[in-house]
Amino acid sequence: YQRHQVVGGSTFLDKAYLSFPDYSHQLLNNKKKHQIDFSLMKRKEYKIFNKIVLDFFSLKITYIKQLDIILILPHHKELKMFNSIYKQLKELIVELASKNYVVGIKYHPFHKTDDFNFRMVSKIKIIPPDIAFEFLIPYIKQKASIIGDVSTVLLTSKLINKDLKVFSLVNNSDSRQNSLHRLSKSLGIKKFETNEEIKLLIS
Repeated sequence: YQRHQVVGGSTFLDKAYLSFPDYSHQLLNNKKKHQIDFSLMKRKEYKIFNKIVLDFFSLKITYIKQLDIILILPHHKELKMFNSIYKQLKELIVELASKNYVVGIKYHPFHKTDDFNFRMVSKIKIIPPDIAFEFLIPYIKQKASIIGDVSTVLLTSKLINKDLKVFSLVNNSDSRQNSLHRLSKSLGIKKFETNEEIKLLIS
């Protein structure tokens, strides 16, 4: 066994199954690369498995289909580092919820507390942070908006369902954004800098 910092980077592995083969890490470029076939998610077997996972987290499909907006929050390290930015986003989300948008909040899986007290706001629901977002995507309605910063959730959401509206918060202080800019743009993920701008985009 050869533990490696890059997933799939071990020399014992000769294949890599990737969402974005053209954007793979250089350590994977010498391996035989395969594009993940997300059409398999439409198969009966996958839908049964998906339902088992949703039931485990007590998530009902009817609830997922009601969501108008889903906010994806980052690791608590980024939440702390860019706290003022996310406080502004909270103001936006609370305002939208007051206008009868049904909002889901998904904290990072390592985040076990509701630091922004979203639970106190009517029309805002906390999505279990431990569930992989891929299990929700098949049931999110086409007109729903997914909002985040630098997150693989945004990338896979748009890859699995091109009709979803996906928006990425511009944060010039976050160096990770530059590395994903080309891929995000190719998928049609739109960027926004202010609350007023995102309100226009989702309306």
